[in-house]
Amino acid sequence: MGKYVALIGEEYRMAINSLWAVLKHERFEPEELFLVFDCEKESSDRLKDDLKIILKNYDIDSSIELNNFSDIKDVRQLIVDQSSDQNNKIALDISAASKYTTAKLLMDKGSEFFDHIFHLKVDSEEEKTKPLSVIEKDRVKLLDLKSEHSGEI
Repeated sequence: MGKYVALIGEEYRMAINSLWAVLKHERFEPEELFLVFDCEKESSDRLKDDLKIILKNYDIDSSIELNNFSDIKDVRQLIVDQSSDQNNKIALDISAASKYTTAKLLMDKGSEFFDHIFHLKVDSEEEKTKPLSVIEKDRVKLLDLKSEHSGEI
């Protein structure tokens, strides 16, 4: 169990698919889920509802918190508090993030803060908008940039 931070840009389907792949392959189980949007999104409540469905399908009862990247000065403030168990793992998902937001976060805070950095790589732009279950297996790969354990879905 741990804390899972998903950076979200224009296409929120990638955030859903990435969490789905992470859970499907038992790479991480979030106790708390933090969604950090590039800007205010009208689809944020819909995304939250979709993620609740995915979590429920894996019998995970995780809290979900919505945030805007511009409103937070330090992502660590979201996920580290005094009552926090130091043994909890922290995962960052950059699958749905813009390059700018990803670079800014990693330049400011560094990657050593995170135990996992997940990226769902989909070969086709068209397939990025589809549910994970309908994307051909050879066209999608779950990467953990902090681990050698990456591979095809």
